[in-house]
Amino acid sequence: MARIALIGGTGTISAHCVAALAGEGHQVTAIVRGTASRGPPPSGAKLMCADRDDPGALARALTAVTPEAVLDFACFTPDQALVLAGSLPASARQVILVSTVDVYGLPLPRLPMTEAEPWAVPASPSAAAKREAEDALAATLHGAATTVVRPTYSLGPGFVISPFSRDGRTMLARLRLGLPVPVPGAGETLIHPSDATDTGRMIAALTLRDAAFGRDYTVGTPDATMTHRAYVETIAAALGLQARLAEIDRAQLLAPGGLPADSLYLELTRRDLSYALDRVLHDLPGFCAKTDLATRVRAWAARHDPADDARLAGEGEGALVPATGRQGEL
Repeated sequence: MARIALIGGTGTISAHCVAALAGEGHQVTAIVRGTASRGPPPSGAKLMCADRDDPGALARALTAVTPEAVLDFACFTPDQALVLAGSLPASARQVILVSTVDVYGLPLPRLPMTEAEPWAVPASPSAAAKREAEDALAATLHGAATTVVRPTYSLGPGFVISPFSRDGRTMLARLRLGLPVPVPGAGETLIHPSDATDTGRMIAALTLRDAAFGRDYTVGTPDATMTHRAYVETIAAALGLQARLAEIDRAQLLAPGGLPADSLYLELTRRDLSYALDRVLHDLPGFCAKTDLATRVRAWAARHDPADDARLAGEGEGALVPATGRQGEL
């Protein structure tokens, strides 16, 4: 039984990681910024409040825990990576930095993408900052082994992506109202959704595993790549609904003013996304995915009031579907 600290710990992926570690008998402490808007910590874990951007506060929290492993789910910038490196107690043997597959850049050089392939330019400022955070930690961390994990798009109660947005509420509203959901082109672009439970369990299994020291991994649900069309249909089926899809011409999307503000399409989902998990499965022999996307989708949908659906249905990506007529409805 080991002492383990998580920076974060109540999020979509991290909560499942906490539950898996606690279920194995480890002493788990989740360090979070505040508790006002948080629910209770996962069973078996303690909750501690500290500002991870304050070097003194983070160092005091970690020193109080004396962890053998530190898992950082809330490191988004190189400055935060430097704060982490400077706050580690001598007890820490491993640091797991939770990054993102977006650091690989786009377009992917092969499908599915492996960790060893050449990386492209990051498609967004947030992805570039994550890549810089990885580099900063590797350059400054001494005395503890580093493991970097890069989750694919892991679905859970707090997060479901749509073909156009990191917040799938417009998609959900249109599904519940029986309205067509827009998809780029014919909906054949690939996306790699994962079950957040699989992702969290996988990260937990890498914790204090000698084979993971000094390694980097793509993590999530193996062999989960599907088309945007199948993705929307999978979400609809999980909710007991029938999906109606509307093809949106790609030329229209790329034209000036063709996309809603803050659309994810230009940054990410106009490209095929598919990732290989061979490396992590090699180092975790016997790991079995327990994919249950339907349960994750239903938990996410239950958090959003149907009373808001009529308003949300016409916002953002919903505005891509003409109010009259059915543009390329599938």
